[in-house]
Amino acid sequence: MTNKVVLCAVGDIHPDRENPDELFDLVRPILKEADINFAHLEGMYTEKGTLQIHRVGGERVHPRNLPSIKNAGFNIVSFAGNHNMDYGNESLLDTIERLREKEIAVCGAGKDLDEARKPAILDIRGTRVGFLGRLAILIPGYQAEVGKPGSAPLRVTTLYEQLEKDHPGTQPRIHTLPNDEDVQDIIEDIKKLRPQVDVLVWSCHWGVHFVPKVLADYQIKIGHMVIDAGADLILGHHPHLLHAVEVYKGKVILYSMGTFAFDSQLGHRLEEKSKTSNKDGRALMKRYGWEGRDPEYPTFDLPAICRKNIIVKCFIDGNKIRKVTLVTALVNKKGQPEPLSARSESGNEIVKLLEESSKDFNTRLSVEDDEVLVMT
Repeated sequence: MTNKVVLCAVGDIHPDRENPDELFDLVRPILKEADINFAHLEGMYTEKGTLQIHRVGGERVHPRNLPSIKNAGFNIVSFAGNHNMDYGNESLLDTIERLREKEIAVCGAGKDLDEARKPAILDIRGTRVGFLGRLAILIPGYQAEVGKPGSAPLRVTTLYEQLEKDHPGTQPRIHTLPNDEDVQDIIEDIKKLRPQVDVLVWSCHWGVHFVPKVLADYQIKIGHMVIDAGADLILGHHPHLLHAVEVYKGKVILYSMGTFAFDSQLGHRLEEKSKTSNKDGRALMKRYGWEGRDPEYPTFDLPAICRKNIIVKCFIDGNKIRKVTLVTALVNKKGQPEPLSARSESGNEIVKLLEESSKDFNTRLSVEDDEVLVMT
């Protein structure tokens, strides 16, 4: 008799409201059916620390919101993010301690580099699922080092190549080069974890934010390398919208799972930044075609495309991932992710976005039983 385990995964979560449990009310039935629920935790849940001088409004949330994450069913989070040091070392460490007190496992960040690289392993009725986390969206000082808290780093260098030498100002080709030392560490971590688990999940906070369909070339290179090294599944997050789904050597790579349950005031902070800084927050919004806050979505002020979401469902049987499906979801006016049939009008729009984003990989998606089956 084989052991069946269901793993659900979503993108960024960030509950921050008077009644945080309500944020997950519409997706709770789906999450409660899973044995493992994974998300990327975007902010810090603490009252400790001091806002770093280079940040205009950091992602620090009152810890009274934290129980809602556990109550929704999440038992593993990536904390390798570009906001987890906004209030310094103390806030990061306090958040991790609070998560562990709630029996929520953490990967990708810690008190030093060794802890940040350490896997989180969940044992579900004898099936062992291991998680590793990395951060590519690196603000200087946010990476963990020997004796220093932070995130497990994936440092990336960006180079711009002028394609038309006689036409100054024309569109360049962008090259992104992952740091060799970090690449070797990633491979080492996967090879070390592989014999300890039945299913190995690699998670990364990476990619180009707010831009549909665009992947940086380092993501594809690293994604393939991670699968080659022994990972079974890649869960990407950070861009705040859905990106490509790729099947590589029979393994599923989700380059970005979107912004799932996210109480955001980012648009407000950018507008305030325009009033207090020479750096115009509105110019940043304009760069990404972001028209500004929508008053009908008071708790979710990201661009409209960011409301399109998925819940990834992985069915593990006989210690292997046998099937991956996607539940389409849309953030409603209360800021709640609301599950949809993939056959509905809004659900079909999400399916089309995934297909268009994934066409370079020839990914086959099929709607079955109101969900999207990733054909492996």
